[in-house]
Amino acid sequence: MAKPRREPRHVVPAISFCIPVDFFAGDELYVGRLGDISQTGDCLVFPPHHRVSVGSSGPLVMHHPNVGEPIHARGELLWIDDLDHALYTGFSFLDPIDFERTFLRMLLGRSSGTSATGRLRSLRDIAQDMDGFDS
Repeated sequence: MAKPRREPRHVVPAISFCIPVDFFAGDELYVGRLGDISQTGDCLVFPPHHRVSVGSSGPLVMHHPNVGEPIHARGELLWIDDLDHALYTGFSFLDPIDFERTFLRMLLGRSSGTSATGRLRSLRDIAQDMDGFDS
């Protein structure tokens, strides 16, 4: 059984902000969204019909819908929680990511990251930051 990440997780406010993520496992492409992220891994949410396997590894590409360059990483799928409405998956990054050079630096800097329900400052503040974003 996979061990949970021990560092703070930064939750993406999915109701008002979606970060699409592509996961390439072999010849298959799985498209989902970022649920939460930490320095060493992330939780991705896929539609329930996706069938990925624990132990799969490959490229991950995180896309901001409006600004910044995509973030490229490699990840290994450690766990799956298959619910009726969605497939929740836990990935470990295979290489370190310098988030300070990505669009996610604002999310990681704003969330308290103390739990899976991390706190964000006002979404208006994030939107203002995005208006002046320099990648």
